[in-house]
Amino acid sequence: MSRPQKESSGDYFASMTDLLVGVLFILIIMVAYLAFQINTEDRVPKTVYDAIKKERDDLAVENEFLKGLLARVMKERDAAEKKILSLEKEISELISEIERLRREIERLLNADKIRDIEKYMSLGQNKRDQIVLSTVRELRALDIDARVGRANNVVTISGANLFASGRSDLGSKEGALVRVNALATVLREQISCFAINSLQKAENVKLCNPDFVFIEAVFIEGHTDNVAVQRQLSDGSRNNLELSAKRATNTYLQMVRHVPELVDFSNPNGEQALSVAAYGEQRPMVGNISAEDREMNRRIDIRFDMFVPNSQESLEQFVEQFE
Repeated sequence: MSRPQKESSGDYFASMTDLLVGVLFILIIMVAYLAFQINTEDRVPKTVYDAIKKERDDLAVENEFLKGLLARVMKERDAAEKKILSLEKEISELISEIERLRREIERLLNADKIRDIEKYMSLGQNKRDQIVLSTVRELRALDIDARVGRANNVVTISGANLFASGRSDLGSKEGALVRVNALATVLREQISCFAINSLQKAENVKLCNPDFVFIEAVFIEGHTDNVAVQRQLSDGSRNNLELSAKRATNTYLQMVRHVPELVDFSNPNGEQALSVAAYGEQRPMVGNISAEDREMNRRIDIRFDMFVPNSQESLEQFVEQFE
């Protein structure tokens, strides 16, 4: 009975050994599987890694190249913009110069064709405006209160610095004689080329007045404010109109006394260019509302009128004497 029991015990240990071997085999397989999984998830083949690294390095190099290229492009763009601005300014200056040359060419081409009366009148008006502006500028440089008046052909001089209130004599205001003498000198300089003078020679007229535009008249005009004259003044004036006439006349007499040749200036019709006019309170510069307004209206105006021929034929005859 005891032998069979021993044989059964040996078989049992054999079975346990086989079981352990099987379990160990299974564990080895599982470890190998897990190891395989780790390799495939956390690592890549070297060839793949090298290819990716090369592509990344190439992209970095290309990126640096593009950055440098962009910087050069931006620099060149800024330089181009500055060049464009410079060229635009140069083009603008060239256009202005071309326009100036075009006008000059037109003037030269038409220099001997000033037969058109409308063009002649326009040339005269332009020259008149230049005379007015130049006269104002010269008088202001001498500290004389002058300005362009109610119209483009008028130089206005404040009467406050020429006459005392209710007086028409220049001696009533300190410095008035000096101012009127300066006015006479400036006027002679401004109109000498544009008034007919028996001493002038045709060749001299061509040099300073190539368009042959002349002054018809230069009026010394007296103006007052609207404050009425209550009694006869010391100069005999009984109203503002008479007062303004005496002021204009006294200004005229002092001017020709200081510059006698002013009376030799004539218009193309042979009439004396310098003359006198009086308006009293009839032509105010501003409304006589305040003391400042009335002071502005008390003034002497120098009005320039340009010569206008009666017809196309008379213009042609007139210009021929200077050619």
